[in-house]
Amino acid sequence: MVKKRSGPNSNEGHASDLRRQAEEKMHRQSEKLDDFSPDDAQKMLHELQVHQIELEMQNDELRRTQLELEASRDQYADLYDFAPIGYLTNSEQGVILNANLTAASLLSTPKGSLIGKPFTRFIIKEDQDIYYLKCKRLFETGEEQTCELRIKGKDGVSFWVQINSLMTQDSEGQLLCRVTLSDITERVQAEISVKQQARKLARSNAFTTMLSEVSLHVGTSLNSRKIMEILGVELKKLGLDCVIATQDSDMQAMFIRYDSLDSKALTLSEKLLGLNLRDFPVPRAIWEPLAPGIFEREQPLFVSRLVESTAVMMPHIPLPLLERSLRLAGVSVEDSVAYLPLMARRQPIGILAVWGPSLVEKDIPILSVFARQIAITLENARLYNTERAKTYDLDGRVKELNCLYGISHLFETPDISLERILQGTVELLPPAWHYPQITCARIIYGKQEFRTTGFEETIWKQAAMINVSGEQVGAVEVYYREENSESDAGVFLKEKRSLIDEVTERLGDIIERMEMEGKLRQQARNDPLTGILNRRYFFELAEKELERAHRYEHPLSVIMFDIDHFKRVNDSYGHSVGDQALCMLTAECQTGLRENDLFARYGGEEFIILLPEADQKQADQMAERIRKRLSGTKSLKSGAKTIFLTASFGVASLNGKKLSLDNLIIRSDGALYAAKKAGRNRVVVWNPEI
Repeated sequence: MVKKRSGPNSNEGHASDLRRQAEEKMHRQSEKLDDFSPDDAQKMLHELQVHQIELEMQNDELRRTQLELEASRDQYADLYDFAPIGYLTNSEQGVILNANLTAASLLSTPKGSLIGKPFTRFIIKEDQDIYYLKCKRLFETGEEQTCELRIKGKDGVSFWVQINSLMTQDSEGQLLCRVTLSDITERVQAEISVKQQARKLARSNAFTTMLSEVSLHVGTSLNSRKIMEILGVELKKLGLDCVIATQDSDMQAMFIRYDSLDSKALTLSEKLLGLNLRDFPVPRAIWEPLAPGIFEREQPLFVSRLVESTAVMMPHIPLPLLERSLRLAGVSVEDSVAYLPLMARRQPIGILAVWGPSLVEKDIPILSVFARQIAITLENARLYNTERAKTYDLDGRVKELNCLYGISHLFETPDISLERILQGTVELLPPAWHYPQITCARIIYGKQEFRTTGFEETIWKQAAMINVSGEQVGAVEVYYREENSESDAGVFLKEKRSLIDEVTERLGDIIERMEMEGKLRQQARNDPLTGILNRRYFFELAEKELERAHRYEHPLSVIMFDIDHFKRVNDSYGHSVGDQALCMLTAECQTGLRENDLFARYGGEEFIILLPEADQKQADQMAERIRKRLSGTKSLKSGAKTIFLTASFGVASLNGKKLSLDNLIIRSDGALYAAKKAGRNRVVVWNPEI
């Protein structure tokens, strides 16, 4: 604490008193000078000279002390003004009485201009009540208050701050509010981003479930109406509606084949317009300019307002009447709509239109998969009807259908791998050709090959490419091992061309679907930064391991650890360096784990390892090995600086007891806390005294 300095008047009075006392003393001594001997006078002169030097030294010390006090005062002012967070002193009424430069910068106002202004003036209107209620509670209870709200920034752009408020008093006993301001915009935005990603993942999972349900029926049913109804029901679950329109035989108009709208509502709309919308033709001259290249480039069209594209297809209907009819049919004119081409063997057969309030352009890729499934169903039905008329080749068509059904059955087999699907498909191909006894087949996928028994590559070949998202990923090849004089090349190349195209198209859809499911499963199970298990999936697997350990009375242990002083790394070097530290740590830990160990990111910089078949001693040794590797070798470079990393560990084991997973984690977390408390960079095993 800096002592309060006396004012100038008090200093002058003190000096005059000292002078008066000195003169009196000098007068008394002068009366005795007559009695002094020369030696006494010489001695007194010496003492006076020494005393004079002492006074000069004291004056120098006082001046030095005064300079140090002034420097300390200036340093304190600098520390206050240039602190990393903003400081305010407010009255009980919320008026700003004092502020540092950081607060002035956050509030985009010169420091001098802040004084005397209500603090709420700088808070956006929607959040002012939050601060008011916190201040009220502060002066009612005297307890520290914390809240997060938005501050008006430059150019009208608001940002998030965390406010901590403490009650205090001035020298006169007036209640004051000490406020700290911290910019937390980056953290809040990160939290919002995480929530958005979670919503996106949930939506992707919902789409995948829909796709599974629709795909379950595609290929096993020739009832196209049933498949379209299933699609409509599944889309309804996501708040989406659809219309499926197909071209007539001469490719000059589109007719609606299916819609997911409420039948009664659609009837009301038809009465208002005086049209039968179910049989309403949209001429090619109208719909083709609406989506140039939708078929040529197989490029879906996304329109932000459904009413705009509908008005183009019905130009003779006044816009107000059209909007009213859409509302009667249960359609919001503000909904976004996606138009997706229905293609079969590279030929256009129709359009799938999907709309809804939650539809976004990023949904188009997965909706395109639905469009391909519907196109396959429609084409299967068409092929079936066409082939049924060709009674002369009924046997051949049955073989083809058996092949297609077999592929569909493979795809529906639970937990089947892509390799088993491809091997099963290649074995289904020869029986579908005219001469199965001399037919062999091969499927190439990436660097893998799947062949029939006795495969032989000859000059009598028929092949088609497997495409996924427009990229060639493989091929299906069918060979005759010998020339057959009873057949000609025309039959081989033409009649079976449609089958091999159908097989490759289905395989492309299957591969795309399984790749998408694999990515979604990985996103649902793994931490996006480090690639190890996330917390939710760790708990799912850990419960099974714990149940197994209890059932067979086997040992099991849990290790929890986190990086020491990780916040300093983020604060000093940035979150990108922090992310590098997390990735490096997880990579190092994985090298020392066993195959059955479960390793997950528990939260932030905290990690957890579950060790099946490991007792307390083994878990302690494992944790110590990991700790030594990290503290001995692992470091990061940030510019010219080297950052060394250490970690603290907590270990807990069943030790023959039937503990729940939560209890086991609580114990390991308690041991981790004890490791931190003991100085960090160490391993602590849980015991009842922790």
